[in-house]
Amino acid sequence: MEFFGRNGNFGKKMEKMEIFGKKLEIFGKKLEIFGKKLEIFGKKFEIFGKKLELFGKKLELFGKKLELCGKTLEIFGKTLEIFGKTLEIFGKTLEIFGKKLEIFGKKLEIFGKKLEIFGKKLEIFGKTLEIFGKNWKLAQ
Repeated sequence: MEFFGRNGNFGKKMEKMEIFGKKLEIFGKKLEIFGKKLEIFGKKFEIFGKKLELFGKKLELFGKKLELCGKTLEIFGKTLEIFGKTLEIFGKTLEIFGKKLEIFGKKLEIFGKKLEIFGKKLEIFGKTLEIFGKNWKLAQ
């Protein structure tokens, strides 16, 4: 390409400008591709962020489940404690009842001995009556 200019440099300058323009065009396309790559990278980050958010929500739900589980165990523990106290009270009641039965048994034993003594007295009284009856017969 030959252009008219001073010392014939004008044509060479145009050629250099054309090459420079093509380089800028290539550079622009590379920037455009780079921009698209950044856009894709940004979308990947956005997806990653959403996954982290979901993971966070799952951890939150898991935490709430653990909290509920903890409260259930606490209630269960208190129920066992109440049940244990009830059994303890029941055991003490049975112990008191057992002691009362033991006392009642001793009273029955004493009563039995009194009845035995009373029986022996009746037997003696009967023998006395029998002797008195024989003596009565002899006296008649």
